[in-house]
Amino acid sequence: MEKRNASWYVSRRGELLAEQFLLDLHPDSVVASPQDGHPFDSLYLMNPDGTNQRRLTTDKDAGLCAWSPDGSKLAFSSNRDGKYCIYVVNRDGSNIHRLTEGPSEDCPNWSADGKQIAYEGMTDGIWHVHVVNADGTGRRSLTEGKSHARWPAWSPDGDVIAYVGYGQGADQGIAEIYMMQPDGKMATRRTNDHTENIDPAWTTDGRELYFYSKRNGHFEIYAFDLSSRKQRLIVAETQDTREVMTLGRSHFHAD
Repeated sequence: MEKRNASWYVSRRGELLAEQFLLDLHPDSVVASPQDGHPFDSLYLMNPDGTNQRRLTTDKDAGLCAWSPDGSKLAFSSNRDGKYCIYVVNRDGSNIHRLTEGPSEDCPNWSADGKQIAYEGMTDGIWHVHVVNADGTGRRSLTEGKSHARWPAWSPDGDVIAYVGYGQGADQGIAEIYMMQPDGKMATRRTNDHTENIDPAWTTDGRELYFYSKRNGHFEIYAFDLSSRKQRLIVAETQDTREVMTLGRSHFHAD
């Protein structure tokens, strides 16, 4: 299975697919970033079968992106104004506008009702999870303190935001999966493996949260079941797949 420059997709039947250069998936359109030697460039749309490729943005600085729930808009990160901020664009490429002020923001993720966007942003050298209304108002921090919090992932029912919390001092380099309410309250750790657990992504039915874990010495895909609170191994890899995480956000979608 090819791993370089890939984002992962899981169907409702549990089939695992790897698609090169894919950044996000919608039932009738895929966002892609076809470029040479660099993970992110301009955003392109294409049909799920690879046909009808068309360019969505003109600036060569598009980062991670996410479809709105109704598929009419894309949120994405970009440094087109000299600092990485969160932008929104219509699916036809019109009305590109900035929602946040930077200077370093990434990983947008929509709420189920499409009214808010969670993202990670750096303040005073610390990454925290933030939320902004879809019209750019109401920006606020959900996490605080001196520990990094990154990779927000809003549950399909809108009740939970999963994210990655990083350790400090002797635990530097340790990353665990957390879940919290959309207002930032009731943050609860869901993994406790004293290793790297990163890049959470919900199944579309909201019953499980998929993530990468290095508990066995290399990155593998695990699932956390919300009902049983148990974890299970989904994909065992024979070599380190961290490059996948740095080159594309994981997405787990039903057919």
